[in-house]
Amino acid sequence: LDDVMNRFKSELHGLPFVTVTGNHDIRGTNAKEAYHAYMPERMSEELGKSVTHTNFFFTIGDDAYIVLDFNDPDDTLIDQMLKECEGARHTFVLTHGPVLPYDGGSCRWFFHGGKSAEETAARRHFRKVFARRNALCICGHIHTTELADWYGDGGRITQMTVNSVWSKPELGIYSYTSDQPSDYGNIHEMAKSKKKEDGSKYEDDSGLLNEYKPGLKTYIRSTSAGSYKMNVSDRHVTIDFYAGNSKEISKHFVLR
Repeated sequence: LDDVMNRFKSELHGLPFVTVTGNHDIRGTNAKEAYHAYMPERMSEELGKSVTHTNFFFTIGDDAYIVLDFNDPDDTLIDQMLKECEGARHTFVLTHGPVLPYDGGSCRWFFHGGKSAEETAARRHFRKVFARRNALCICGHIHTTELADWYGDGGRITQMTVNSVWSKPELGIYSYTSDQPSDYGNIHEMAKSKKKEDGSKYEDDSGLLNEYKPGLKTYIRSTSAGSYKMNVSDRHVTIDFYAGNSKEISKHFVLR
């Protein structure tokens, strides 16, 4: 971890380098223990403040950045962090797994995406909390470039999913497969009739997606991969997407 962090850091010319826990970061023998032992201390160094957990927050000017470990969310700590930064101009939620469920064959691997009553209650609690803060969520995990703008629970959640897995040349060119909220759920519908690698079928989770579909005002989905630059000002929050290794902006997304 130290080798990797220092290698990235050498390219950033002194800028803080903040990481968010992903599912692959904690796979392997003692990987989770190593990550949890190393990363809070490293984040403390990067941010110049005490970080004791893989769920933490920091501020830049008037904006708050809530970092979630979707593998191990500490709900009490997350609620506490949100209270500590109440009144922020913008509340950004940074998480590897999405906050809004993604459209796919298996769509349950997101923040509090389990089926149990406890998980459902936690999901809806944080959905309401984030919506009332008009949160902007930046996530990854599903290897797509997506913008989803959802209204409900007395507010709004805007989610940008980013993807750097540029595995095929064609993914280095921006194109989209969906550009209407009505497209949300179509992939899951198609997947239900297919079999997974182990021979089992995908479960029907259309009820989960239908819970969110009426509130979607924007839904853009692309399989393109590349890099992203977020621009934050008093007037707007936008993201410039650079497909593949392009040095020119391939798509300009307006979040706010």
